[in-house]
Amino acid sequence: MGKKFTYNFIRFGSLSQMNQLTYGNGIYHSPPKKKGIYAFPEGLVDRFLLTATNDPRNESHKSYWLKDKNGERINSVKFWDEHWNDKMSSYGIHKKYKSLIKKKKIRIKDIFEFSDYKLGEKPKWYICVYKKPKKFNYEGEIWCHLDIHLKPEHIIEVNGSWVKVTMEDYIFAFNKERHELRKGMIKMCGTDWKEYDPFKFFSTDHLEVFIEKIN
Repeated sequence: MGKKFTYNFIRFGSLSQMNQLTYGNGIYHSPPKKKGIYAFPEGLVDRFLLTATNDPRNESHKSYWLKDKNGERINSVKFWDEHWNDKMSSYGIHKKYKSLIKKKKIRIKDIFEFSDYKLGEKPKWYICVYKKPKKFNYEGEIWCHLDIHLKPEHIIEVNGSWVKVTMEDYIFAFNKERHELRKGMIKMCGTDWKEYDPFKFFSTDHLEVFIEKIN
């Protein structure tokens, strides 16, 4: 029996197969299939990409409205201390809500604002929170953007900027990408950067993956 190739991924939201409404719109991050889910290699989440479906009412269920003790959504104007400019610090939260954040064990980086916009009305912004992401191990075929490191015979299918590959070939391409970025870091910054992970310094949006179905 040959070696089993698997990798750990992170997914914000449900692991169930989802209908992809933006399929076929031709942009870089458009899904390669009508059904499936997006995910990230463990430890390499690009949070900007989460914003495309972070509406608490989205079927991905990756976030929720933060509510006060009366069950009311919290207006963002009231949530932040008007005398503190840094909204990514616990010091920036109004003292009225600090105990709520602590009680629910909410990380500051998981807090964001979302507008409950209704046509004809002035937008109102409320506080939302990303749910704890799901970590899962996967071994099947996978879509990625790493075709630059693969030979044509290793690519199962192509759709726009995506290529579908086996997990063995994905891991090879992923490690090759890290190696090439590290060489770039060393060239720019010197040998002192050899031990640093280049994925911590370069954009990681191209490392997103798409999985048609988790069995």
